[in-house]
Amino acid sequence: MRNIKTDFNNISALIEQKNPSYLSSKKEYTCIEIYNHINGIQNTYIPQLQKKQLRKLKELFCKGKRDTIVANICYINGIIKKHDIKYTKLCHSGKKNNYMRDNIKQFLQQTQNNKLIFGEMQKRFPAEFQLGMEKHLNSYINTINVKWNNINNNMTRINTTLNNAVYGHTTAKRQLKRIIGQWINGKQTGYCFGFEGPPGVGKCHEKGTPVMLSNGKIKKVENIKVGDKIMGDDSTPRNILALGRGREKMYEIKPVKGDSYIVNESHILSLKMTKKGKKGTKHQLINGERYWKNDIVDICIKDYLSLPKSQKECLKGYRVGVEFPEKKVELDPYILGYWLGDGTSSKPEITTEDNPVVEYFRYYCEELDLLLKEVGNSKITYRMTSGIKGGIMTDRNPMLNMLRKYKVLNNKHIPHVYKCNSRAIQLELLAGLIDSDGSLHKNGGYDIIQKNEALLDDIIFLARSLGFTAHKTECKKSCMYKGEKREGTYYRTFIHGEGVEYIPVKLERKKTNKRKQIKNALNTGIKVIPLEEDEYYGFQIDGNSRFLLGDFTVTHNTSLAKNGLSQCLLNETDNTHRPFAFIPVGGSCNGSTLSGHNYTYVGSTWGRIVDILIDKKCMNPIIFIDELDKVSKSEHGKEIIGILTHLVDSTQNDSFQDKYFDGIDLDLSKALFIFSYNDPDAIDRILLDRIHRIKFDHLSLDDKLVIANNYLLPEIYKNVGLTNIVKLSDEIIIYIIEHYTYEAGVRKLKEILFEIISEINLSILQNTDAFTTIPIEVTKEDIKHYYLKERTEVRQAVIHDTPQIGVISGLWANALGKGGIIPIECSQFPAQNFMDLRLTGLQGEVMKK
Repeated sequence: MRNIKTDFNNISALIEQKNPSYLSSKKEYTCIEIYNHINGIQNTYIPQLQKKQLRKLKELFCKGKRDTIVANICYINGIIKKHDIKYTKLCHSGKKNNYMRDNIKQFLQQTQNNKLIFGEMQKRFPAEFQLGMEKHLNSYINTINVKWNNINNNMTRINTTLNNAVYGHTTAKRQLKRIIGQWINGKQTGYCFGFEGPPGVGKCHEKGTPVMLSNGKIKKVENIKVGDKIMGDDSTPRNILALGRGREKMYEIKPVKGDSYIVNESHILSLKMTKKGKKGTKHQLINGERYWKNDIVDICIKDYLSLPKSQKECLKGYRVGVEFPEKKVELDPYILGYWLGDGTSSKPEITTEDNPVVEYFRYYCEELDLLLKEVGNSKITYRMTSGIKGGIMTDRNPMLNMLRKYKVLNNKHIPHVYKCNSRAIQLELLAGLIDSDGSLHKNGGYDIIQKNEALLDDIIFLARSLGFTAHKTECKKSCMYKGEKREGTYYRTFIHGEGVEYIPVKLERKKTNKRKQIKNALNTGIKVIPLEEDEYYGFQIDGNSRFLLGDFTVTHNTSLAKNGLSQCLLNETDNTHRPFAFIPVGGSCNGSTLSGHNYTYVGSTWGRIVDILIDKKCMNPIIFIDELDKVSKSEHGKEIIGILTHLVDSTQNDSFQDKYFDGIDLDLSKALFIFSYNDPDAIDRILLDRIHRIKFDHLSLDDKLVIANNYLLPEIYKNVGLTNIVKLSDEIIIYIIEHYTYEAGVRKLKEILFEIISEINLSILQNTDAFTTIPIEVTKEDIKHYYLKERTEVRQAVIHDTPQIGVISGLWANALGKGGIIPIECSQFPAQNFMDLRLTGLQGEVMKK
């Protein structure tokens, strides 16, 4: 907008030379005044100016005696010839003066819209005309119109960018757009936002990066949807609240052991401190923070790259195991594991020379009323059979039926229900695989070599979920077949780590001892390799912001500001995005992190603020300060709050000083500061008063409808294969939301919608004639009496119609916009102490719980 005002000032100066009173004299015009004046100049001033110029030209060309008029006609004929105008040359030989004057006026009248000719005519009398004034006016006006269109396009782009960064939160996005509008049209000063609530937008990864869902399945990052649940680093779900994407410089994170992955420049690495500090200290200092051995360090890529080599060597990438809930399985996990390793792919047969294995299978067959028979005279191949002729091909063989049920016949793999089950079931399954197809490694642990790559991938997943280390490598193996040597590619993994000795193998020769290596096998060194710019995908999650990739690597979550607001703000000079920087202050222990150390100290350096200005090479970056509500409550924490208050106070942030550059004022008045926090009550009141608070509320009913119709249902229809087959009206979706969910988001709603669509699909498969009309419309009666009959409708507590002795009703509400009535009952019961009674019903204690 500033450039538009400069162009308009140039227009005003041009007009003032001829018509000082046309525009009111002002030092600065508003955008509305500029817009109205431009319309007036285009529609009124310039046409009037053209008419005046035409009258003036007619007067000047027709003025004077015959010799002057003839000379003017010759000048006009020269213009006609020079520009090859399709116009008959004017005659003057033997013509009267009035005749020549009429011809000149007619020529000027007919060519008045030809700006080139009109300009050439004005050059005949340079002293009488301000040459090029109309041309300059039109040039400035065209430039202003182009810039106006750019502003309109930018506002559209801003709206699209914010919508892509996060769905819903209409009020919060509206507040952001208001501030951006102020910067465009008004004073372009710095500002200070506070994002209340869950501010993180998912850590951004390259397209194709595998992310683990909470059920153990793997999903590409670009396919993650709102409402999905991904696996946290503590084996609990992290809910996807919103999505984000963009384009930025990328980095490859390459572990010494394991799969590499690619992230964007603002990624935060979650690393583990693996060594104590030197010189007698038990901690290490990184960016002003103290970290002890085995602490988790969340650090952005740029900060990691700036660390000394000695500290990089102490920080390791790490994986974690996952505790899945127990699920019922029909087939013994050890039996399945052994069959997968050494069984016949098309039959319930195994190959073994080990008597403990034979006896285990014989005992299991007796439980199923089956026989374990030796095949021919092989003495190593055994078949589980019903004993009835042809029984192996009939439904009389429970073992065969279970292999069919889990779809492993001629398709060896570990069924998902076994891969993602309780630790006991997983260990039994792995024991069967090791006893059949594994070998004891000389350093402890087990080697498994498989021709079937898909099966080996499942084994690696199983081992990693148990907290062991396992990686895949290719190897060449050869064998003799009918006198001919044949060679092929096989896949190998080495399973080791803490607790590997507890795998319940049945064969004594395969029992391993406790691991002697002190180093944690789940930790690994990393290399950070810069790459070119590329697209990234991310998402907003709840919890502690840590989640698992497909190979059980722990990674972190970043900020909405990076993918939303920073993409909206462009520099006027080169149309590039405003530089973005990240400072985590949660738990920071002193202010030197921000304002540096005095240069007189050995090893002193400047603070993070100056570091950002140097790195971004500008004075107006976007500085995102994370976890403001988790700043230390000590005196050092108060020092940090004081520095932050100085930074965002518009009356003094034009003179910020870093201790390292003592006496040098730094102007941060044009920088944009963004804070994120969850609990505003934990923030210093003086600082909070200087923050423009933007609250991200829970999803409204309308938001849930849009998410259900545009995101959840299309994905479910596609996955189940019922696209354009089933129809759920808005009325039905609202009924489900109000009667079967009670949440701020849409997690339970997605689960219920999937249940309904899956049940319809099952009904179609069982009886195609049951649904004759397409699309299938779901009614409230269908929901209540068929599809969700086993679910209990949400019951809202209400106040008793009549007073109840010992019972009162309290009110509750939470930050997610939910609330209701809580009954509080007073009663006494025996306590642990002898002859002591305890009283319930203390309203304050109940409300706290």
